[in-house]
Amino acid sequence: ATVEAFTYPEAFEAANGRKKLADGVYAGQQKRSNFGLVYVTKIGNDTDNDSHGEKIHVIYNAQVSPSEKQYQTTNENPDAITFSWELNTTPVNVTGADPTSYFEFDSTKITEAKWQLLCDKLFGTDPAEGATGTGTAPTLPDPDTLIDLVD
Repeated sequence: ATVEAFTYPEAFEAANGRKKLADGVYAGQQKRSNFGLVYVTKIGNDTDNDSHGEKIHVIYNAQVSPSEKQYQTTNENPDAITFSWELNTTPVNVTGADPTSYFEFDSTKITEAKWQLLCDKLFGTDPAEGATGTGTAPTLPDPDTLIDLVD
């Protein structure tokens, strides 16, 4: 796959081959770390339009290689630079299937309660919504744990 973005979080630096040595000092061309990625797409149909449901896509054990960046001189009509990476994966073990790096969860086929458990695990919860007012942090557990949540 190819991933493109206008920016990325500081936590992505290790996956991008950069290491922070001190405040404002980075070393490039470092060993890239593997990471997981979660993204959501909408499911549409002729009656609900794009509100029919969602799919959560989970990618494990990904590694990126940056594409070339095209820098420009400052001018009257500056264009935002985009970052682009080629993404490759290494399959992980999962019970009941061959090793894979990609999983898809479909909200139209999972109960609402189980869908909420999955979303809370992957995306965390708002501190204001938690019983103790603390919320939960987002996390990417192993595939078997995610499958158990919706099974």
